Amino acid sequence: MRAHSCAIVAIRSHIRYVVRMKRTRSAGYKLHELRVNAGLSPEQLGYRTGVSGMTIRRIERGGCRPTPRTMFRLASEFDLDVTDLWPIERSRVVAR
Repeated sequence: MRAHSCAIVAIRSHIRYVVRMKRTRSAGYKLHELRVNAGLSPEQLGYRTGVSGMTIRRIERGGCRPTPRTMFRLASEFDLDVTDLWPIERSRVVAR
């Protein structure tokens, strides 16, 4: 019985990870589209926003989670609200 519950916990954890990565990658894809449509390289966008080109590449690939400050800088460069690039999810609070 114990092995069964451990397997369920592992599956749930994996599902949360996949959903989180898909959400991160979709935001990175939006950033990539905006950058390419503006005709900017990652380094050029980085110079304009104060974010390194390597960090921009990692965000676009879904390899890192940007800080709120980085999100604001990137969104501002394209005259967007931060929530246009990174949708904010409301978390549920459960009282015990």
